[in-house]
Amino acid sequence: MTDSDVRNLALSILIDVLEKGSFSHIAIQKELTGRTDLTDRDKKFAMYLIRGTIQRKLTLDHILGQFSKTPLKKMKPVIRTILRMSVFQIMYMDSVPDRAVCNEAVRLTKRRGLSGLSGFVNGVLRSVVRGREEIHWPDRSDDLNEYLSIWYSMPKWLVEKWIAAYGETRCEEMLRAFQTERSITVRPNP
Repeated sequence: MTDSDVRNLALSILIDVLEKGSFSHIAIQKELTGRTDLTDRDKKFAMYLIRGTIQRKLTLDHILGQFSKTPLKKMKPVIRTILRMSVFQIMYMDSVPDRAVCNEAVRLTKRRGLSGLSGFVNGVLRSVVRGREEIHWPDRSDDLNEYLSIWYSMPKWLVEKWIAAYGETRCEEMLRAFQTERSITVRPNP
């Protein structure tokens, strides 16, 4: 399977989850179970891209809000999802060159029948690549809850509850723990 096909598969799953409200584990299982055309590398890439995009959604939306003149809510769901998964690759996947991310996003846009929006997608992503060092993050000292919510991609209401229950330091430790890679646990089925 080509990289474009793997990204297209990831896009379909992400649309199901982020736009249609499907549960991620069900959408992933539905699309990936029994696929013989996917190599282990393809599955790992798709899973990392899907899970990372879902996990970092608030952060990705914050970034996109700074580089797109079109508000996220006004974008077509497919375009919004292509941009989210592409910004995730740019910001968090060092193994994927930025130019490849932009090119694949344009291909996906055209493949989904939205050729007229390929320039928009390309422009937003190239702006993210050029301006990623100047991204404006909420000021920690002005609004800690907002900062932690955006930085760790957790709902602000949850951050507020955790700070009230556990204090600022423990809350941030918990948020940080949610962003660390988890090891795989295998359990025998007796």
